[in-house]
Amino acid sequence: MIAALFFTLVNSGFQTVYLQADANVERLIDKLAMVSEEGSGFQSMGRSSMFLPTDSEAKFEGGIVGAPDVGEQETLTKLVSLGVIAVPSLLAHLEDSRATKLSIKHDMGMGGMASCDDYWPRYDEPVRQPKDVQLVNYYNGSKLSGCENPYTLKIGDLCYVALGQIVNRPLVAIWYQPTMIIVVNSPILHPTVAAAARQDWSGLTKEEHAASLMHDAEHPKQFLTTEDALKRLRYYYPDRLDYYAIEVLNRRPYDQRSIGEAIMRIGKARDDAQAKDVIDLFKLGHDASEIDMLGQSICETLNQTVYERAILFNNDDLTGYISKLGNAQTKYFAEPPKIDPYKTIADLDLIDNVLQSLEGRHSKGLDDAVRKNLHVLKTVGVKKSFNAADLRKTEKIEEAWLKSSTSG
Repeated sequence: MIAALFFTLVNSGFQTVYLQADANVERLIDKLAMVSEEGSGFQSMGRSSMFLPTDSEAKFEGGIVGAPDVGEQETLTKLVSLGVIAVPSLLAHLEDSRATKLSIKHDMGMGGMASCDDYWPRYDEPVRQPKDVQLVNYYNGSKLSGCENPYTLKIGDLCYVALGQIVNRPLVAIWYQPTMIIVVNSPILHPTVAAAARQDWSGLTKEEHAASLMHDAEHPKQFLTTEDALKRLRYYYPDRLDYYAIEVLNRRPYDQRSIGEAIMRIGKARDDAQAKDVIDLFKLGHDASEIDMLGQSICETLNQTVYERAILFNNDDLTGYISKLGNAQTKYFAEPPKIDPYKTIADLDLIDNVLQSLEGRHSKGLDDAVRKNLHVLKTVGVKKSFNAADLRKTEKIEEAWLKSSTSG
């Protein structure tokens, strides 16, 4: 199958470029049949994450102590390095049942092999998310069913992993789940998973991909960090990262910690009256953009998975907390803000991550933006009662940035 059929291009020169690129994608997908070692996104004894084109080693996230390290995945890395150009073919091959040379066998005596149809969606809003899959992350809450043992990994499984690598979603084909369970999350065993991925990512353009990564940077989740998003933005679209960084640094800094604490107090309030007191107190000490951000953050919390909420509220009375947040959102933040607060303010953690992602990419525009932001931090940070440690951390990162620019 030639994935170039997905493109409708008028200019014959562009057609040639895309045909050649997609033919290369197809050749790489064929070579996935030779994969014989476990890798990040398909591990039986552990869980790890890494961005294949740039990370030298995987970040261990759980599993059995002494689990083997992930093997080097040359073909998968080449596929991921192609970015958006590879996406149409990867989507087309999600149900490709050709076998690889990797067979996963459960022989631990207890536990067993299981399968599920977990899927991490593209969009945060429930109305835009696929309906026929489990919209939970692969660390918790999976509804498991039986699975063949041993299970031979298929090309479609690896295409699913590669897609997740490109679009910054943990689309994981195999993982270890306590206790002694190997979970197979295959788009071949569960075609609804393949359908969900196609619903979310078909027709993805470079502009949409970059916008999605910038959105991810601003809306980190428990297992999707700002660093993950910016790492991909730098790799695929370095010039777009520079532009985005300048835009972030020109926003007014704020302390996200105060918003998180307000959400906790609203959720744990005795009743709606006490929740209103929390909101009124917050309004006294914060400007319009920060008040809008509180409303936006409450809405985003309401859209979180049960697992994310459990982490936020430390596994307490989730139903009561979410009910109070829902009431607060309806009563005090029902109207969308006139100006998106994500366009006017930036939290310290985002600023830190943006600067760290820019290592070595100095320019006059970037240096001027850092210098301006540092001045604002030093004059506004104390007045706004930022957390002292967070404020100093950001200042030190910016001072080091400017020093490296001068010395360079």
